[in-house]
Amino acid sequence: METQLRITSVGYSRLVSLGNYENEKHSASALVEEGQNPEEVREQLKTWVCKDLIDVSRLREEINELADQRYHLNQDIFNMKERLLVMFRAWDQMVQILAAHNADVPERHIQDVKELKQEYEELLKAGKKSTKTKSVGDFIDEATGNDCANENGNSDGNESGITTELPF
Repeated sequence: METQLRITSVGYSRLVSLGNYENEKHSASALVEEGQNPEEVREQLKTWVCKDLIDVSRLREEINELADQRYHLNQDIFNMKERLLVMFRAWDQMVQILAAHNADVPERHIQDVKELKQEYEELLKAGKKSTKTKSVGDFIDEATGNDCANENGNSDGNESGITTELPF
C-alpha cells in the first residue's frame, strides 16, 4: 500500500543582487487548501514574486536616471559658479580701473552686482546644508515601505555636505 504525501504549504523566493555586495531576497509562501494543486499555488507565488521584482527593477532604473540627472545638474551648477566667480573678479577689476582714472560707476550697476553677489551667497548657504546620500537599496526600501535600516538609521548611506568659500 502506497502512502500519499499531502503538501500543505509551498513557497517561492528569488535572491537579487543590488551591487556593492548587497543582496535582497524576495519571497512568498502560501498554505495549500484542500483540493488545490500545490504546483499551481507555487506558480501563482512565482508570478507574484516576479511582478514584485519587476516593480523593484523599474524603481531601480528610475533611481539611476535621477542620479544621472543629479550628477549633470551638479556639473552645471559647478560650471555656473565658476563663471560667476570670473565675472565677479572682472567686475571688481573694472571698478578698480575706473576708480584709478577718477571715473564713476553708476550706482544702479553697483547695486545690481551687490544683489547678484548676495543671491550667490544665499545659494551657496543653501547648498551647504547636509544631505543624506542614499544607496539604491535605501530608495527601494523607502518606495516600497520596507525598513531594512541598520541600528544607525541608515543602510550604508553617509552624510555629505557642500562647502565653498567666497573669494570676495
